[in-house]
Amino acid sequence: DKLVSLEEPEIARSVVHFLERERVVVEGSGGAPLAAALAKDALPKSCKKTVIIVSGSNIDTNLLSRIIEYNMAERGRLFRVRLSVPDRPGSLSAITRTLAEEGANVLEVFHDRSFSNVPGNVDIMFLLEVKSREHKEHILHDLNELTEGVTEL
Repeated sequence: DKLVSLEEPEIARSVVHFLERERVVVEGSGGAPLAAALAKDALPKSCKKTVIIVSGSNIDTNLLSRIIEYNMAERGRLFRVRLSVPDRPGSLSAITRTLAEEGANVLEVFHDRSFSNVPGNVDIMFLLEVKSREHKEHILHDLNELTEGVTEL
């Protein structure tokens, strides 16, 4: 017998694991057995077959949404970026065209003239959904070539 102590992010990852791979909705207590089994050295090497009892699907939908978004951010599939561009017609269009061509999904946009560090520029913040960490890096590279400053938030 062994007792495994888990952190909240490990349990959250197992909840998302059940959603993505098993198409099953579980609450934290339902995800804990899988999180424990996936924890490093939790199971002896001699264990060839393991049964995990999963119960409990009483999870608040708002909490489930936050867990999914947290997991996506953790895996590099969801990120915020701030760009500094000249405050001229077409600047925003050029950025969104690049994002569309690269296949990034724009979830939020915030256009801020008041607090830009560069006179005559505007800061534009995006919340983006991408396919992978590599896709994210490719998009950041393209945005750096297009603008005067990109900051990942």
